[in-house]
Amino acid sequence: MNIRPMHISEVNYASELIMAAFFDTVAHTLPRHGIESFRDIVSADSLRQYQQDGALVLVAEEEHQVIGLGAIRAGRHIGLLFVEPQFQRRGIGKALIKALLDHREADTVTVRASVPSIPAYEHYGFHISGQLEESAGIISQPMQRDF
Repeated sequence: MNIRPMHISEVNYASELIMAAFFDTVAHTLPRHGIESFRDIVSADSLRQYQQDGALVLVAEEEHQVIGLGAIRAGRHIGLLFVEPQFQRRGIGKALIKALLDHREADTVTVRASVPSIPAYEHYGFHISGQLEESAGIISQPMQRDF
């Protein structure tokens, strides 16, 4: 497996990968308007802007196929972490988190985890740091990891 920065030309595929993983693991926990809000957030145009605004977006690839994606913003907030459904539970998320944390610029890194991903983030060393939040139908759990 290779982890590298996402090429701007890969945003369409990245958006599709995120949505596939989202529908496989998270969508069932959200109301319809939350799903639509999320779709807007991870559209190809939004991902392109996210990267242009300074977020570091990394992809995991095997045999030249992108199978996972993660992003860190401002060196202190994990904004995205998704793995193709058929490649989950193979250590790809863990490898992406490690690579993202290698680029941290703060002593505390935060994430707003989907409810189904809370155990994974706890496994990665994060702990719950607040109450469940809802914004535009998207439900998330604030978490952080201190270094």
